[in-house]
Amino acid sequence: MVQIRSIPTISLQLTPMRIPEAVPSTGFSFANQENIDEISGTGLLLHPGEPSELVVQIKNLTQRNLQLELMVEGDFPSEWCWIGGTEGREIRPGGQIDAVLYFQIPNTYFENQDAIAPEKQEQLRLNFTNCQVVACIDRGSDREHIQEADFNLYIRPWSAYMDFLPVLYREVDFIGRFMKIFEQAYQPVIDSYAIMWANLDPLTAPRALLPF
Repeated sequence: MVQIRSIPTISLQLTPMRIPEAVPSTGFSFANQENIDEISGTGLLLHPGEPSELVVQIKNLTQRNLQLELMVEGDFPSEWCWIGGTEGREIRPGGQIDAVLYFQIPNTYFENQDAIAPEKQEQLRLNFTNCQVVACIDRGSDREHIQEADFNLYIRPWSAYMDFLPVLYREVDFIGRFMKIFEQAYQPVIDSYAIMWANLDPLTAPRALLPF
C-alpha cells in the first residue's frame, strides 16, 4: 500500500491581542462543569462592552497564486465578530497577508435576564470553543484547499480589584469573578467618597446642602 502525504497549501498563525491571565481549570467543584474543564489552545479574553482582536497571519506555501476566502465559524453569535484588515484576496507564491478578527460582546452580557432567570435551563456561558476556517482556491487547478485553526473565547468581567492581589491569586480563574461581586457592591460607596469635596463647595453642592 502506498501512502500519500498531503502537503499543506497555507499556514495559519493566530495571535490574540488580549490573553487571559488564567484559564478554566479543575479544582472548584462548586462551579459548573463547563467552567472547570481544562481548555487548551489559543485563547482570546473578552470583556463585555470592550473590543478585542485576534490577528490571523496567512502564508501561501505553494508556487502558485491562491484566491483567499476567510470565514469564521463557532458556537457564538455571529454578530459578535467581523473580519477586517485583509489586503486583497489573492496571495502570491510564498507571500503572506494579515487579517484581523474583531470581537465585541454586549455591555450587558452578565445582566441578561433571559440567561439568569430561574425558569431557564441554560446557564450563562463563559467559554466558547470556535473554529476559524480558511478556504483557498488554486487558480491553476481550481481545487479548494481548506486549512483550519482553532481558538477559544473566554468571557470574563473586568475587575480593578485584581490589581491589588498577588500574582498567585490572579492566576486562578474563579478569583476574578468572585472579586467582581465585591467591586460591584462597594464601588458606588467609594465613588461617592471620591466626589465628597463637591458637596462642601457652595458652587457645586446640591441645593439641599446649601443651608448647611
